[in-house]
Amino acid sequence: MATCKWCGKSGFFISVNTYGLCGDCNYLVKPEAEERFRLIRNSVKTVMKTKNLNTKLSQLDFIIEEATYLLKYENKGIRMFDTNPSVIIDSAKKDKIEAITENLSDEYSNLISKIEIANSFNTKINEINKFLLKIQNYKGIPNLEINKIEKQIINKKHELQLNNYLEAAKKAEFKNETKKAISQYQEALYFLKNDDIDDKLQKENIKKIEEKIKELSTVKG
Repeated sequence: MATCKWCGKSGFFISVNTYGLCGDCNYLVKPEAEERFRLIRNSVKTVMKTKNLNTKLSQLDFIIEEATYLLKYENKGIRMFDTNPSVIIDSAKKDKIEAITENLSDEYSNLISKIEIANSFNTKINEINKFLLKIQNYKGIPNLEINKIEKQIINKKHELQLNNYLEAAKKAEFKNETKKAISQYQEALYFLKNDDIDDKLQKENIKKIEEKIKELSTVKG
């Protein structure tokens, strides 16, 4: 006795096709499913061709949305195409992560190049902040590579900020502006003791700066 996988009707007078659908359900389900798979295939082609990240991500989101709709058929054991919607969804999600990671990696490399040639400290920090702001858009995506890139640029920002204080202190010291030099070293010390990094990991820098402040204070006195 045949049973329709979609409507659940069964009986000796019910016949189903190779998809397990009765005549009425096949008339309703198959055209809709075929149209959604057609749209998915078109989006896949766009994803493969485009170099634009936003276009790629929007198309992948569309694929996930369409495939998610088709899950209701897969969940009832109705398989009309070679690839199940659940497989399409998993693949699209992976492609999203790969696209974002690749884009961020490229932009990170470009950012480092910009920082190296920038003359202004503020310009360097502004470029870094713009990059960090962009990363926030992808924080909900669980990916170690994205987290790694974020950590690298945060460390770079920290390094630049510390060096900015130290360079200002050394410059003042060179000019025999002892009071100003001490102030800059104190700024550096405050920065290190109030950042998000454990002081134990920065004890050598902290120790050197404290000794420098003590040395200059003696000279000043």
